[in-house]
Amino acid sequence: MNVAVERCRARGVPVVFHHHAATYVETPDEIERLLAGTDVGICFDTGHAVVGGGTAVEVARMCGGRIEHLHLKDVDGEMLERVRRGELNLEQAWNGGLFCPFGEGVVDFPAVLALPELAGFTGWMVLEQDRVAVGADDLERVRAVEERNLAVVREAL
Repeated sequence: MNVAVERCRARGVPVVFHHHAATYVETPDEIERLLAGTDVGICFDTGHAVVGGGTAVEVARMCGGRIEHLHLKDVDGEMLERVRRGELNLEQAWNGGLFCPFGEGVVDFPAVLALPELAGFTGWMVLEQDRVAVGADDLERVRAVEERNLAVVREAL
């Protein structure tokens, strides 16, 4: 990874790493090893922090000042427990709404956004409710959910 990061930087391309469920850098321990072995900036993802076995607050604190990009998403705690019990695989949960509308899941947005590690954050903040197979007929419903998501974040800020 360090070689790839340096090649990008040498060409003026900014680089961040996005920890993500179902990858080699998913759990808090894996994220900690990445941080220890690199100097790459982090695309911190509240939802994938939770799915990976941590809390959004815990993983954000771990990443600290290296957070350069922020993905906000919420996680349906009951569905995540079904994944952990083996009742659903991750793909089934994702299709079933694992990443739920903000405020309906387990991510504490006010606590995350108030962390000192994010004080003065000037990078991109993406409000992201990962969905699978959204069609044209879903657009009005999706728009309404995204407007509520934005309201939750504005209130937390």
